Amino acid sequence: MRGLSQANSMEALYLFEQMQREGKKPDNYTYASILKACLTSEAADQVRLIHVVAVGDSLELDNIILSSLMDAYAKCGHLQDALKMWERLPRYDVVSYNSLIAGYAQHGHGEEALRLFVRMLEEGNKPNEATLVSVLKGCSCATDTHQVTSIHSLIVRSGFELEVDVGTSLMNSYIKFGKIKQVYKIFDDMALKSVVTWNVLLNGFVQDGRTEDVFRVFQQMLEETEPDNLSFMNLLKACSHKIWLERGKRVHCYIVENGLGHDDKIGNTLVEMYVKCEDVEDARLVFVQLQKQTIVAWTSMIAGYALQGNYEEVAYLIDAVQKEGLKLDDIAYIYLLSACSRKGLLMDGVKHFTSMLKEYGINPELEHFTCMVDLLSRGGRLTDAEFILKCMPSEFNILGWVSLLNSCKTHGKVEIGRRCFDHIMLIDSSFAPAYTLMSNLYISLGMLEEANAIQEMKKHAQMGSKYFT
Repeated sequence: MRGLSQANSMEALYLFEQMQREGKKPDNYTYASILKACLTSEAADQVRLIHVVAVGDSLELDNIILSSLMDAYAKCGHLQDALKMWERLPRYDVVSYNSLIAGYAQHGHGEEALRLFVRMLEEGNKPNEATLVSVLKGCSCATDTHQVTSIHSLIVRSGFELEVDVGTSLMNSYIKFGKIKQVYKIFDDMALKSVVTWNVLLNGFVQDGRTEDVFRVFQQMLEETEPDNLSFMNLLKACSHKIWLERGKRVHCYIVENGLGHDDKIGNTLVEMYVKCEDVEDARLVFVQLQKQTIVAWTSMIAGYALQGNYEEVAYLIDAVQKEGLKLDDIAYIYLLSACSRKGLLMDGVKHFTSMLKEYGINPELEHFTCMVDLLSRGGRLTDAEFILKCMPSEFNILGWVSLLNSCKTHGKVEIGRRCFDHIMLIDSSFAPAYTLMSNLYISLGMLEEANAIQEMKKHAQMGSKYFT
């Protein structure tokens, strides 16, 4: 049973059910082994069933069972149940702390993981590598580097820094805050590096926009270890600008030559790279050859044609997605509405926005509202655009107000334009384009005195802010 729980969870659960049917009573080690097979949220029902059976066998209060139940509940994401088991333990050791900390970190409760880690230290328990990896994952909720640097100092004092898992996790934590120099220093200090470690460094340089460094590190990587699919995905992401298109094509050739072209994730990344390089035709060639065309790939193609203003192709792809039985995501609708706006297709845009709400149940985000404001403004329905801006969830949508102000000049609507200008001033009085747009609107209507007043406001704003742009 113990071996099966690690190798084949379904077979282990089947054997446990067979024991129940045959009337064989499991001991606490059997329960511990079978609970190890319940590793995902889908296994939560099995955990509860095993819990009920354990109660019936009067074994629940056994420390081995409590610890195993806690660990299983934590892995399944049932953290309240895990906490109940944890609170019933007579004492807490590093293993019990690790289970609960890992559960919190894995399921997006980083602050709880960090609080529990602090309690662990206060009680005199010494963390091990597993603790530190989980806590660093929990730092994803942090808003600054203070928590990461504090844990880094603890790692150095504890002598864990050069270990592969801890070092790699520490690199990942610093990447979130753009501390690429710190990331590279940790990488350089590590005696042993896994392919995951190399990929984390590649990803750090990708996020920092340092394409040359990505390829330099990749060459070093080839001398020490074999890259995996994620390595090549990082290379492709590094080439996601038209100035790197030729290099991206060479990476594409290397991928095909090494038999990796059929991997769906690599295929999706290739499509995305070509779209971002404004090479939509090559993106389409990759897209049609994908074994499985995921919504990610479809959305990339929709984005490519939307950025070209090719509404007809965007509409065709949207229809094709629906025929495939896939559900459009919120990103696809941003590109669709953007394409409608570029083409001035007011009624089509309104239809798609309504469909997004009623048929797909997608709640509009700031970007969707901004697209609709732009669409309505270009269509001359400035009052409707202003109404949407006032009803939007974020009052700080400066781009929407600027778009409407710009359209007010086109349509000669000075009253609405002035309200837009005043709203922008409330958000950011140092936003220079607003003064220019409002002044030009007044000048276009022969209102020179009002235009001069705007220029005076601009001078005062410049004097009051060194950040004036």
